[in-house]
Amino acid sequence: MEQIAVVTGANRGIGLEISARLADLGFTVIFTARDEAKGQKAMSSLLKSGRKLVFFKLDVTNQTDGKRLFQFLEKEYGRVDVLFNNAAILADENESAVSIDLSIVSKTFETNVIGAFMVAQSVIPLMKKIITGGS
Repeated sequence: MEQIAVVTGANRGIGLEISARLADLGFTVIFTARDEAKGQKAMSSLLKSGRKLVFFKLDVTNQTDGKRLFQFLEKEYGRVDVLFNNAAILADENESAVSIDLSIVSKTFETNVIGAFMVAQSVIPLMKKIITGGS
């Protein structure tokens, strides 16, 4: 049976490496990135014989994108086996905690906490289908 993995923030760093490793293990990897051009370019670097990767444009802070992800996954695969919720941003590391602009803190929290939560809300119902046998 085909195993499905969703990787957020897959276009670089840990997300890119996890995508490659999961694909090497035989998973179909739903490779997500906020920037489609960067995502497609990164994904193309992983495409080789036997690897199955499917690009999906996803901004984890956009609730509509989360709903579209659920609809896509449900229609195409009906379930999800693995979620690697990797998408995140890092505030300017040269800023000190006392001088950093609060808008940067807010955007970081929105992406790294709320975004991860919204993606989990979109994907976990499809993961539960495996446990409950489809219901």
